[in-house]
Amino acid sequence: MMNYKKINTYLGWLSFLIAFVVYAMTAERTASFWDCGEFISASAKLQVVHPPGAPLFLLLGNFFSHLAGSPDTVAFMVNMLSVITSALCVMFTFWTITHFAQKLVDPERTESKEKNLLIYFAGLVGALTLTFTDTFWFSAVEAEVYASSSFFTALTFWCILKWEHAWKEKDANRWIILIAYLIGLAIGVHLLNLLVIPAIVYVVYFKFKSFDMKGFLASSIIGAVILAVVQVGIIPGIPTLAMKLDIAMVNGMKMPFGSGVWVTALIILAIIGFGLWYSHAKKNQLVHIATLSFTFILIGYSSYAMVVIRSLAEPTIDMNNPENPINLVSYLNREQYGDRPLVKGPYFNAKAISAEAGKQDYRKGDKNYEKAGFPQPELTWDPKYVTLFPRMGDQQKSSSPAGYANWAGVDEKKVPTMGQNLKFFFKYQLNHMYWRYFLWNFAGRQDDIQGDGDVLHGNYLTGIPFFDNSHLGPQAELPEHWKNNKARNTYFLLPLIIGLMGFALQYIRNKSDFLVVAMLFLFTGILIAVYLNAPPYEPRERDYTLVGSFQIFCIWIGLGVIFLAQLLEKYLGKTKSAWAAFALAMLASPVLLAQQNWDDHDRSERTMVVEFARDYLMSCDSNAILFTNGDNDTYPLWFVQNVENYRTDVRIINLNLLNFDWYVESLTRKVMDSEPFKLSVTKDKYAKGLREQLLVYNNPKVGLDQNRYYDFGQIMKFITTENDSRATINMSMYYGPEYSAYNVNYFPVRNIEIDVNKDIAAANGTLRPEEMPYAVDKIRFSIPGTSVLKADWVLLDLIMNNKFERPVYFASNSISNNHLGLGAYMRLDGLVYRLIPATLPADQEIPLRLNKDIMYSNLVDQFELGNMKTQTVLGDETTYRMIRTLRTYFGYLALKLSRDGEKERLEKAINRCMEEMPASVVPYDEFTIMAPLASAAYTQKLNELGDKLCKEFADEQLDLLEYCLSFSGRQERHVSMLEKKTTEQLGQLLGMLNQYQRAELVKEIELKMNSYGR
Repeated sequence: MMNYKKINTYLGWLSFLIAFVVYAMTAERTASFWDCGEFISASAKLQVVHPPGAPLFLLLGNFFSHLAGSPDTVAFMVNMLSVITSALCVMFTFWTITHFAQKLVDPERTESKEKNLLIYFAGLVGALTLTFTDTFWFSAVEAEVYASSSFFTALTFWCILKWEHAWKEKDANRWIILIAYLIGLAIGVHLLNLLVIPAIVYVVYFKFKSFDMKGFLASSIIGAVILAVVQVGIIPGIPTLAMKLDIAMVNGMKMPFGSGVWVTALIILAIIGFGLWYSHAKKNQLVHIATLSFTFILIGYSSYAMVVIRSLAEPTIDMNNPENPINLVSYLNREQYGDRPLVKGPYFNAKAISAEAGKQDYRKGDKNYEKAGFPQPELTWDPKYVTLFPRMGDQQKSSSPAGYANWAGVDEKKVPTMGQNLKFFFKYQLNHMYWRYFLWNFAGRQDDIQGDGDVLHGNYLTGIPFFDNSHLGPQAELPEHWKNNKARNTYFLLPLIIGLMGFALQYIRNKSDFLVVAMLFLFTGILIAVYLNAPPYEPRERDYTLVGSFQIFCIWIGLGVIFLAQLLEKYLGKTKSAWAAFALAMLASPVLLAQQNWDDHDRSERTMVVEFARDYLMSCDSNAILFTNGDNDTYPLWFVQNVENYRTDVRIINLNLLNFDWYVESLTRKVMDSEPFKLSVTKDKYAKGLREQLLVYNNPKVGLDQNRYYDFGQIMKFITTENDSRATINMSMYYGPEYSAYNVNYFPVRNIEIDVNKDIAAANGTLRPEEMPYAVDKIRFSIPGTSVLKADWVLLDLIMNNKFERPVYFASNSISNNHLGLGAYMRLDGLVYRLIPATLPADQEIPLRLNKDIMYSNLVDQFELGNMKTQTVLGDETTYRMIRTLRTYFGYLALKLSRDGEKERLEKAINRCMEEMPASVVPYDEFTIMAPLASAAYTQKLNELGDKLCKEFADEQLDLLEYCLSFSGRQERHVSMLEKKTTEQLGQLLGMLNQYQRAELVKEIELKMNSYGR
């Protein structure tokens, strides 16, 4: 008969196999939205991703990419890295649970059959619950770092439990050294793994001492210090030392670049050497372990050498260009994202009362390190607006003031109170941004539409009517398209209850183990929420950052099986109670989660992300320039170019990155099949710290007429002039007398013009024959706002020097079509706006200028529209936004075709829109999206088609109205705005139907509305 150890090992691998099969079956076959396109592209070609990087993940991803048989399967193979690491995480979670279960059930290790059975069952229920949890499964099937990070967390925690098991053995400390190496490796994936360090200290502490508050606090401090040493002292600390030494040695001692790096390496070797010598000479085991641990952390951390090496090779994706110590430190510190004070800081509406010269940034020059502009100002804030534990301090997002008002009742014009500060913390940062996500995983989820705190979307849901109705309002009359949302999952609180059973059992039976698990749960959950200090209205849900705590809670779910078995034991006996508890827990947790979650985690048929990316590029002519802005209109495009080698002639330029000198410099190099660009300025003019943001300023000394238009070439010369006092303003205007030694350029006028060669534009197809009457000799526009960013003037310089020799496009879904006042010269060509030297006529009915032939060719004949007509394909909120954008453009095309009497093409266009993007999958939501399609159909007497569109919209809105009217009493306020909007939209629909004399349909809708009785 096999012993406990063997069966435990086999069952662990069984849990791996189950998870692996599930994830492999449901994994995305191509790239997803957000960072996945970037990570797959960078994995395939070993490139440099956004700060702070993930070099080990990319190295592993590169290995997996080589297993692909063709470019079409590269994405799936890199996704398989997440599949395998997630399955391994499940396996190590199984062994972690059985470790704790054995200490509860069989602390003397008698290994009786009944006890062993219960231990195995606990491990299987907990591990398989983790397999099917919402957040963990989401990360397991795409090429993101969180799956690999979870694996390292599980493996590292399991290793300290192995040490605990073998701590009396002579070579037990090898586990500590392995843990140090794993922590070092995990740095190259994600820093979340570092949060296991305090739990490791607690395990060691409880192995030598029983619990007492003094010892527990001391171990907490030690854990925090070690965490700080790694996170602050090693990760950015060592590169920062190398940077400072390099600046001092190059600038002060005239030594070559990199000298400080070599000196830093020698210092580290000396420290390691001394530590080993000292520990050996003094026979000090603690120093010996500490020195070896430090060494192995550095060995693991050395994966970051890949970032520097590959950056030096100037790959296509080279975020932040971290090829030298200065750029590397900025990269590791994520400086471009700013920081959020945690201990003391200003509120969002604080006013600065003075400024002092602070940190001076440097950049690498030709022969030495140069000062990058003026020192960063350290602002002194009005003391009334400075608080301890600042939770409402975001000054970057324009939406934050409204968010603080919504969540904490803050008046932007008044000083927030500590009560409001704490209200925002508890109500938003803890409840909305942690506990809501926690309950998604163990109670149930309302849908996959991001919620802003209302009852309509994004909440947890249990499936227990009285409970859900009390906090979400009546659920019986829910609109069909909400009821059928694939992410609407109900678990009836069962996994949560089983987890609380395990929580209680471990607390009662083994407080030391309970504290270890509880502190790890706290560090990977609530304390992350505290550390992130999230502002309101995040661009997407952030549950993936908290997956570690959900992973830890599954330990308690596993232990809950023991609690349940012991409840049943007096009725069924030991063996039967174990089997009964296992069966009940399996059905109530992993089986239920699998049944509910499968449809909203099965991405195996999804292709829309990559198809939309191809559609963007398909909209562009040969050798085009395409300006993008956000993650979702950039990373998928990088993927199809870098991995699928699709339309590599198009140069994708991200406007956010165009604010950085390293990115501007990359434009002067050839990338794939895209030739380099001409710029009016040399690198020293757009270098870091120079002309980052130019004030639009009418300087009386210059005397420019603000009512006339000025050639942008002249303006470029003006803003890059350095020795003319008329072309600069003194920084003391902004930051006071401390900055009187610094002058910066400014933008002298708003009205700009760029010369156009109409012959070139006509010859290369930029101007079509029918557009020639509207062609202009100069593009004239006015700069909006009070300042011009580096990205703005570099963009204009590119346009000027391009001279319309290459087509220029802007991604329609990412920026305003009136970017920099150029809206009058934009023409919609599918999913992109093309900049043309013509002012095409626009009207109120069709607000966007478009060419119907180009639009028809793209939307109807060429575009791949994401196979959404297959009802089983999983969409998400980002996909739905893209589909609504496409529908809007179909509507504009329909109006244009209808106006020109092209009935046949109109019918084909509307049918394609309805067939490829059915309302049953993605509702219209807005009357303004549906109305152009229906209006165009009715105008050309396609009444049946118009009626179908209007019926779909009417059914959708009537469903919503019925839902709103089911609310009563105090709950009515939750849907008052939705009810008003729905009623207005139905009124607009009836108005349009009356206009086109669709009396029967009007009567049908009015009867339904009247039947609701309000």
